[in-house]
Amino acid sequence: MKKYLVLGLLSLLIMVSDQPKQSEESITIVLGGDVLLDGSVGWLIDKQGYSSIWGDMISILTSADFSMVNLESPLSSRGSMEKDKQFIFRGKPAYVKALESAGIDMVSLANNHVLDYGKTALLDTMKHLDDAGILYAGAGQNEDAASMPVYIDKGTISFAVLCSSHVIPFVHWHAGKNKPGVASAYDPARLISEVASASEKADIVLVYLHWGKEMESHPVRYQKNIARMLIDAGADLVIGSHPHIIQGLEFYKGKLIAYSLGNLVFTNTFKETMLLSIKFSRDEMLEAYVIPCMIKSSKTMLVKDEQKKQDFFDKLNALSPGVLVHKDGRITPY
Repeated sequence: MKKYLVLGLLSLLIMVSDQPKQSEESITIVLGGDVLLDGSVGWLIDKQGYSSIWGDMISILTSADFSMVNLESPLSSRGSMEKDKQFIFRGKPAYVKALESAGIDMVSLANNHVLDYGKTALLDTMKHLDDAGILYAGAGQNEDAASMPVYIDKGTISFAVLCSSHVIPFVHWHAGKNKPGVASAYDPARLISEVASASEKADIVLVYLHWGKEMESHPVRYQKNIARMLIDAGADLVIGSHPHIIQGLEFYKGKLIAYSLGNLVFTNTFKETMLLSIKFSRDEMLEAYVIPCMIKSSKTMLVKDEQKKQDFFDKLNALSPGVLVHKDGRITPY
């Protein structure tokens, strides 16, 4: 009897060892650049509906485990227009439904337009996002609220998102101890400290920054310095926006930096842009892809022509020393 029992156990062990291993749990994060819900974009929403502005890229956003953009305009019908500012934006409160229609999970409010109509409009924006169940970071009731990470759990994987701006047009826009405003990255010491703390609590730390020089295709020195300090502190991914155009990619200590994702939804007639799709396990980035898009008359569409895709990848490769964007959009160190 013992002989047959031993043989049975051996057979069971062999059967178990022959079973394919279950794949490690992962999440897919999709990131886009600046989203402006005003001007011709607002007109398009009013005429064609909330989801119209996303074109056919909406399928990429809605299928992600987590998607995030920078919200470049307050959503409010109240507030006072900022004086002595060239470009002023404000979207209707109902336009939060445009974000909902694309399944946007989170927005950054750390930018140079969120206070275009003052603190009242900022607080309204936060309330509308709260009511819609859309997370946000980078601005808040005070400096602590504006600077704190947002923690998110997706199954067994947790991640933290921090947002901050290096483009704040007026001193009074800075969040203070008892004053609503924007989280500042001019002195990155607090952001670095927050990243270090978040890295001890979350599997993945994502930092989304508003920075750089408008219409400049290469990052300026401070962008590189801050990105590397953040990764040294524990960030797993550093994402940027503000320049209105694409800037290059970089790997530093195996972590990906995207210096500028460009405008994602904006009042442009024709402008190239992209989504970044990244798959993470608890321990590492598994893969990352560039998804080329084009803004056409304020609506953003996927680029489907293979030659135009390749032209976009070639341009991104030229801007990204040490990085290879493959023909399928996959990003690897070179």
